[in-house]
Amino acid sequence: MGSPWYRENRLGHSDDRQRHLQRPPCGVDCLQKVHKQRVARTIKAVQAARQQAGLSEVGSAIDWTRFKHYSCLTLPHLMALVSRPTPEMVSLGVSLVVISSASALFNSALPRAQDVKSGFKVGQGPSPSAKRLQCLRHVMDALRKLAATRNCAVVVLSQCATRMQSEQGATLVAAVNATVWEQGISTRIVLFRDWAWEEKKLRGVFLAGLQKIDGKATQLAVEHVCAFKVEAGGTTSIAYDAASRFPARSADPGRRKRKLGHTGLEVPDSEDDEDYGWADEDEESMPAPPPQWQGSEDILLGHEIGRDDDSTCADSEEDEGSATGCND
Repeated sequence: MGSPWYRENRLGHSDDRQRHLQRPPCGVDCLQKVHKQRVARTIKAVQAARQQAGLSEVGSAIDWTRFKHYSCLTLPHLMALVSRPTPEMVSLGVSLVVISSASALFNSALPRAQDVKSGFKVGQGPSPSAKRLQCLRHVMDALRKLAATRNCAVVVLSQCATRMQSEQGATLVAAVNATVWEQGISTRIVLFRDWAWEEKKLRGVFLAGLQKIDGKATQLAVEHVCAFKVEAGGTTSIAYDAASRFPARSADPGRRKRKLGHTGLEVPDSEDDEDYGWADEDEESMPAPPPQWQGSEDILLGHEIGRDDDSTCADSEEDEGSATGCND
């Protein structure tokens, strides 16, 4: 979300972009605190990569006074910060406000009611669902006002939730998908993971797709999907073609095992007849199943994600002696 000026003119002129990038950012952690040492290592790695590529000069020391970082681990703290932000807390020249895992606070403090009942009960005050709706509306209005008064972009990182459907099975949806929340979101980018074949090995591929832009949902579920990988020097775009990644010797889809109920045959008398339409050589040509991916549960449990399969976990804090997790 952001002010109309920012959305329409942020890509208009190079001078405007340069002045906008020089404005300080602000970060708000809602689930886990991100240590400055980790942010410093990432910035230094990006500066070194850009310097090696000849894109920038020698990186200067990080000025932490220009970077505002807060930890709002409860919903009242987040509401107090975004409702009445003072110039000392969120400066007037801020360019970007990133709120990480705000959905975790909503679902923890005000979980969805099992029986959806709106309105007020006589002598008992508002129902839990009404309180949740009021809180979502209050936070969304405060964020929109913050984006307009500070002339900045507000990015909210949210998790996904699993929704069970009788015919379609399990699907991933936004953890907070109320109407008042959806109306306040201007643009939504979904991040997910897939697997691709590289030298006959499965490699993890991170994908980003567009679901909503300028208040309008896309025609397809996800459009303009691009693949990238996460390295020490930042994200790098990669070529991704699902059709060409699979090995040439794959099992013929027409010869896969079918259910006996669809074939009209009788139940076999022996175990040898159970694999109807499935030859022994088909088993050898099938690719190995990909490893399981827990998705948003890793974020909620504090596990670190966003790494390539071959990379090692080198983000343990040397000074702190503990590992931290942060969002995508």
